[in-house]
Amino acid sequence: MTNLGEEALCFFKNIKNILVYSAINKGYKIYHESLKKYIYDQCYNRGLDLSKSKKIIGEWLYNKGFYDNEKAYLNMFDLFYDCEEFGKIVEFCEYDFLIKSNSKCYSAREVKHNVDIMKKSVCKIKSYDSWIKYALINKALENYYDDDEDYSEIISGLNSFLNTIKKV
Repeated sequence: MTNLGEEALCFFKNIKNILVYSAINKGYKIYHESLKKYIYDQCYNRGLDLSKSKKIIGEWLYNKGFYDNEKAYLNMFDLFYDCEEFGKIVEFCEYDFLIKSNSKCYSAREVKHNVDIMKKSVCKIKSYDSWIKYALINKALENYYDDDEDYSEIISGLNSFLNTIKKV
């Protein structure tokens, strides 16, 4: 993935003791932001192509299924945005985005994060059709997504709202 095989393996073995396993996220994380920046800079200085790695990981998550795979839902948009693969994000700018997200019980924070990245991507693509879809998704999010509400109420409200939009 990085095209530096043994050097990359050695580098990651050296930092293994500062990686913390996160059972919630089902993977490893680096403890501190400044340490993350240091590691990123070290990778960059050694010639590791992190953007290529991000794209490969993004494609792998894409193939896992965006809505069905928690890691994909939580990370794929960020990876594709960093790699300027805006079209891959805009593919999900559809009227049923919130219904599919809610049916998998993603939190308001997670949904809003992806909608924010979707907005930035739609602006980069400059597609009028996608902009309209994003605007409707965002409006539905503002009107029907309250952290304190029951998911069944949210889904019911979104279904009626989006069915009305589709008829227009």
